[in-house]
Amino acid sequence: MQMLTRDYREERKEQFILEHQDKWRKIGNEFKESRESYGLTKQFVAKELGVSVSKVSNFENGNSITHAKLMENAYFMLFILYKLSQLGKQHNLKTQN
Repeated sequence: MQMLTRDYREERKEQFILEHQDKWRKIGNEFKESRESYGLTKQFVAKELGVSVSKVSNFENGNSITHAKLMENAYFMLFILYKLSQLGKQHNLKTQN
């Protein structure tokens, strides 16, 4: 019985991955484009999120990773914080002149 349950779970997992692969590729590609437009490296993002560079690469390439939704939310928050810090720097430059 235990073997059957394990096989069933593996089969469901593979099916889930196949069903969502295109969506993950699209999301990963959007984050990659955003990261590059901000001039951020994978190494910087990995360090800020506390994950490996390979996890960032897998996420951006649409590969299945554990906690993908958490990674997506973390990326989004990082970009917001980065953009706010850039706006703050621009504001400080304007007020100094």
